[in-house]
Amino acid sequence: MSRGPVRRCLGFAALALLLGAAPAFSIQPVSPTPNNELHINRLDVSKYPNGAAVVVIPSELPTQAITEGSFTIYEGGEQRQATFELLPTTDDLAVVLIIDTSGSMAGAGIAGARQAAQSFVSAMPAQARIAVVGFGSTPKIYSAFTTDRAATVAALNSLKAQGATALYDAVTSGSKLFGDAAVAIGSRRVIVLLTDGGDSASKATLAEASRALQQSGATLSSIAMATIRTDTAALALLTSSVHGAMVPAADAGALQGVFHGVANSVLREYRIRWTSVTHGKVDLTVDLQVNGKHWRSVQPIEFPSAAAPASLTPTQRPVGEPRRRIILATSGRPWLYGGLATGFFAALCALMVILWPRPAKRRLAPELGVRTSSEISGLSKGLIRATRSYFARHGRGRRLSALLEQAGMAMDAPTAAVLAGGIGVCGMAIGLALGSALSAIILGFFAVAGCYVVVKSRADRRCELFQTQFDAALQIIINSLRSGYGVSQAIGTVAAEANAPVSDEFRRIVIETGLGMDQIRALEACARRTRCDELVWVAECMEVNRDVGGNLSEILVGIAETIRSRTRLARQVATASAEGRMSAKILIAMPFLALVFQLLFNRTSLAPLFHGKGLILTIGSCISMTIGYLWTKSLIKIRY
Repeated sequence: MSRGPVRRCLGFAALALLLGAAPAFSIQPVSPTPNNELHINRLDVSKYPNGAAVVVIPSELPTQAITEGSFTIYEGGEQRQATFELLPTTDDLAVVLIIDTSGSMAGAGIAGARQAAQSFVSAMPAQARIAVVGFGSTPKIYSAFTTDRAATVAALNSLKAQGATALYDAVTSGSKLFGDAAVAIGSRRVIVLLTDGGDSASKATLAEASRALQQSGATLSSIAMATIRTDTAALALLTSSVHGAMVPAADAGALQGVFHGVANSVLREYRIRWTSVTHGKVDLTVDLQVNGKHWRSVQPIEFPSAAAPASLTPTQRPVGEPRRRIILATSGRPWLYGGLATGFFAALCALMVILWPRPAKRRLAPELGVRTSSEISGLSKGLIRATRSYFARHGRGRRLSALLEQAGMAMDAPTAAVLAGGIGVCGMAIGLALGSALSAIILGFFAVAGCYVVVKSRADRRCELFQTQFDAALQIIINSLRSGYGVSQAIGTVAAEANAPVSDEFRRIVIETGLGMDQIRALEACARRTRCDELVWVAECMEVNRDVGGNLSEILVGIAETIRSRTRLARQVATASAEGRMSAKILIAMPFLALVFQLLFNRTSLAPLFHGKGLILTIGSCISMTIGYLWTKSLIKIRY
């Protein structure tokens, strides 16, 4: 099999595979791309199938902007109907401040903690009850729940740094405060914990502290001031046990901003409720969309497993099973496999069409009722005629005609334009069938652009091949002139004996000369079509020789030697740079291949790359790769 059919087969297979994989990109549950991360404070599925989540809206977003439909819940990619409410911050809010007063906090640490905690207290609503617990070697309740801000501030000012760190005992003691009669049942309960070290003196264990937190029903916001003794692993386990948040603080100076953020989260919490029909482990996605901006949080969650029936006949089916199957069917992966199967089937059909012998196709066409190419092209004659008239009136299509001539394609510009337009329309139809209007526009654009790229690459390859073969063609001309032939006969000999595309171009020169075109002008036109500077030299030598005379063959020998020297230099450069050029191609292709792989199998991991600083880094990487490619290409480009 020749290379042409093989390349066409590979091209059709790649296109079919891309179209087959298109559903994986376009047919997905509606879920906007986030601009920022949305923080979830708590997740509760203990009352399954009723689920609840408490989320903190961004500080720059006013609560008045949250309207019906701003929040959306997805379970495993399937949307659920949800309701939301702003959690009240009046008399049913109870906050426990647990401050580390161990000896390591002495000096700037305890001073910064007092100042930051006082700012937090001043930010709380007047009706909110606040308690203060300090802990060194043992925990101590400095202030019980009260709305008296002066008493709370006085308790904070009385904190002194001394002793070891009884972290777990302090969390247990602070959690038990919510059993006080001053805290109403069902009220919002918040614990804010600040520490700069790991536990070193507690009687309680980490498991007991976590259990006390869970029984209190409070949300934990832990602040880890960075030191060499900070036990972030233990803090992470404590906060995760109640779906809280752990916030790092670089030093005492950073505590003010950290406490401000915690206060903001307490005052800007929303509770979202929904009814679940999912079982097992899935990704829970919470989306917030306001005024064209999106925030999202994706967290794994485990719902209760579906109870297996005691016995089922082959015709019986659990009541909840159909819904579960619907969720799995819309999760994206079945669409991917179906799309890939469709793509491979289309590739197989394309291979059969390309590889099927042409005489057999012509012979079987009448029997199968298939129209021949001439009959099919007759259907578009009117459109081609209209396009040709438009090109003639407005002077369009010259560059396209020159490109088609360079590619050696027996097709005029109007026909090529109509064909590319038809392919673009087919691409848009496929995009509409597989996705949205945006995917239709993208597929249509790339279909038309692909036609141009195919013609352009074919023209480039043909011009390069002509320049490679021109040395041998020039030697044929020299030998013919030395044998006594004239220039016209030498050109005819090249047209008869050389390989394509040199033979095709010189045959055209012979035909144009026979029709009355000047021979030198025909050579120059051929040089422009093939982008061959050496042919321009030959035409100029022939024109000078025709005017002043001389031994043309000897002049052409010098040109031939120059051409051979340039060819040797170009091959040496290509050989020396082969490894570098291949490495550059591989390095440029790897990020895009990784991008396609992640889009197919793990799309959520790509979200940080397309907003905020990630988007800036992505654009910068593309610009850097482009500059590197152009620089590498300019290094190996020979300029004479």
